[in-house]
Amino acid sequence: MRTFSSRLTVYILIVMLVVFASVFTVYYIGVRDTLEGEAVRLARSQSGKAADEIDDAIYKVENTLNEATNNEATNNEVINNEAINIDTIKKILSDNNPFEHSVLKLFDKDSNLILEEKSEDVLSINFYDEDFVFSNQLPETSLIVTMEVDRDEIFYDWYFLSGIMLLIAIAGIIIICFLVHFVVKKTSSPLKAFSNAAKEIASGSFDNELPVVETHDEVGELRNSFDFMQVELKKYISSLREVTAKKEQIESELKIARGIQMAMLPDDFPPFPLRKDIDIYAVLEPAKAVGGDFYDYIFKGDNLYFVIGDVSGKGVPASLFMAVTRSLFRANIEGYSAPFAPSMSSVSSVSSAPFAPSAAEIMTSLNNMLCKISRTNMFVTLFTGCLNVVTGRLSYCNAGHNPPVLLSSKNIGFMDVATNIPASVQEDFLFKGGEITLQKEDTIFLYTDGVTEAENRNQDFFSDDNLIKFLSCSDGLMPQKYVKDILSAVREFADGTEQNDDITMLAITYYPPLQYNITIENRIENFTAVYEFLEKWLEFYNVKSDVRGKINLAVEEAVVNVISHAYTSDNSPSDISVEFVVKNGLANIIISDSGISFNPLNVEKQNITLSPEERPIGGLGIHLIRELSDDITYHRKSNKNILTLRFKI
Repeated sequence: MRTFSSRLTVYILIVMLVVFASVFTVYYIGVRDTLEGEAVRLARSQSGKAADEIDDAIYKVENTLNEATNNEATNNEVINNEAINIDTIKKILSDNNPFEHSVLKLFDKDSNLILEEKSEDVLSINFYDEDFVFSNQLPETSLIVTMEVDRDEIFYDWYFLSGIMLLIAIAGIIIICFLVHFVVKKTSSPLKAFSNAAKEIASGSFDNELPVVETHDEVGELRNSFDFMQVELKKYISSLREVTAKKEQIESELKIARGIQMAMLPDDFPPFPLRKDIDIYAVLEPAKAVGGDFYDYIFKGDNLYFVIGDVSGKGVPASLFMAVTRSLFRANIEGYSAPFAPSMSSVSSVSSAPFAPSAAEIMTSLNNMLCKISRTNMFVTLFTGCLNVVTGRLSYCNAGHNPPVLLSSKNIGFMDVATNIPASVQEDFLFKGGEITLQKEDTIFLYTDGVTEAENRNQDFFSDDNLIKFLSCSDGLMPQKYVKDILSAVREFADGTEQNDDITMLAITYYPPLQYNITIENRIENFTAVYEFLEKWLEFYNVKSDVRGKINLAVEEAVVNVISHAYTSDNSPSDISVEFVVKNGLANIIISDSGISFNPLNVEKQNITLSPEERPIGGLGIHLIRELSDDITYHRKSNKNILTLRFKI
C-alpha cells in the first residue's frame, strides 16, 4: 500500500521529468539550429573569401600572361600552365578553411576537380546533407570553390555539452527525489498519527492524546484543529446525550399524552351493545403523536348527543385545546339536570320537550365557554347533533366544519348546513342550526378535513368527490364498514405519502325502535298480540328470563282483569292500550282503558296464609300483580284508568 509521502514523491518526480524534458527539448532544438546556422554562415563566408582571393591571384597572373602573349588566357590555362602556383591556391584554401575536419575543392565549369585541400584527421564526410556542402563560383571565371564540412564537427561540442547536462540533470533528479521523499515523509509522518488518533476518537475514546507537533506550519495548524475538534466533539456528544435524553423523555411523555388523549375518546364498539336503535363507529389517526381532532357521543335520556371537531394547529397545544373542548361539550350536556325528553309514551311531546337543548343551543353555550377561557388565537371547527332515537328527529349545528354526508336509501350527498363561524372566535355569536328526520338505516357520516385533504405523491387532494364516490361504492349498511372503506381508500390514494393532517371519522346509523304501544279490543283472545308485543321489547333489551316471566305474568293478570271486569255487558266494546317504556333501569308497562273507574291499589291485600275457605272471593290477581311488580301506580285521567307496572331490568 502506497503511503502519502511515496505518492507525493512520485508526483513531484513526474512534474520534474516533464519540466526537464520540456527544457531539454527547447535547448536541443534551439542550440542545434543556432549551431547549424552559424556553421552555414561561417562556411559560406570563408568559402566566398577563398574564392575571392583565388580570383585575385588568377587575375594577376592572367594580366601577366596577357601582357606577355598579347592574348587573353583562360583561367584553366593560367592554372594548367602553372602560371599560378598550385601551392598558392592550396594555401589560400587552407587559410580560409575554418573547420578542422573539412575539405575545400576547386572545380572547373565542367565539374572537373582541379585541386582538393583536405584537413587532417577527417572524421567522416557527410555528402547527403546539402546544407553542409557550400559552393562559390569565382567572379569573372568558370571556376567553382566548394567546402564540404563534417556534420559531427559542427555538433561535436554540443553533443558533449548535452551529455554533461543530461548526466547532471539525472544526478540532480535522483538527489532531489531523495530529498523530497525525506522532507515529505518527515512532514507527513504526523498525519498517520493523526489518522490513528481520529480512529480512536471515532470509536469513542475522546480523551485519546494527539501527537505532538512543534512546527507552526499547516501540519501544526492541523494538529490544533484536531485538538479543537476533539474538545468540541466531547462537548457535542455530552450535549447530544442530554438532548437525546430530553427527546426520549418528550417522546415518552408524548406517547403517554397520546394514550391519555385516545383514552378520553370512546373506543369501545359497539358503544351501546344493549341498544338496537343505534350503531356507532369512529376512528382517529393523528398526524403526529398527538393531534387536535376529536369526536364524542353521549346519551341523555332518549337523545344521543354527538360531536366531531378539528382544532386549528397540531401537536400538544391542539391536543390540550381539544381536551378542553371535549370536556366542555360533555359539561354542557350533563349540565341540564331536568329530564331531556319524555319517554316513549308521548311521541308528540318529544319534539317540543322544553328541557332538551338543541344542537345550536349546545354550540352557542360551548362557544361562549371557549371564548372565556381561551387566551390564544386557537379555534375549533365543530359539528354537533342531537338525535332522538324514539322519533328519529335530528337537530344539528355546524361551526365552520365540513358538512357531513347523509347516506339514505334514496340518496347519498352532503347535508345542507347553515354557515357559522368556528367556535372560540367570537363570544355571544348566535349559531344557526337545522333539523331533519332520519329514516330506517339512515347513516350520518362525519369527518375532518384530514380525509378530503389527504394528498398523494402528485400533491392532489382526495377531495369531496372521491368521498362521495367511495361511500356510494361501499357495500355495507354499517358504520364500521363505511369508516373502514373510506380509511382504506384514503391510504391507497396517498400511496405512502406522509400524513399531514389528523384523520377522524364518525358514522352513526339509525334503526328505529320497535312499536312502543299496542291497542287491542277488550276480548280475551286478543291478549296473544299483547304477549308478542312484550316479547319483542323484552328481547330488544336483553331482559333476563326470570324477569321476563314475572313481567309476562303480571301484565297478563292486569290485562285479563281489565277485559273481564272493566266493561259491563251494557258497555259497547272498547280498546285497551299497552305501552312499554324503559327509563332509569326500569321497564314501565302502562295499561290504560276507558272502562269503569277502578283503583286496584284500594283492594285490601290478601292474607295468603288463610285457607281458601277463610279468604274472601277475588283479589288474588291483584295480589299477584303487587307481588311480581317492583312498583305499581294508578290514576284516572280523561275518563281512563291508567295502571303503571314497573320492573327492574
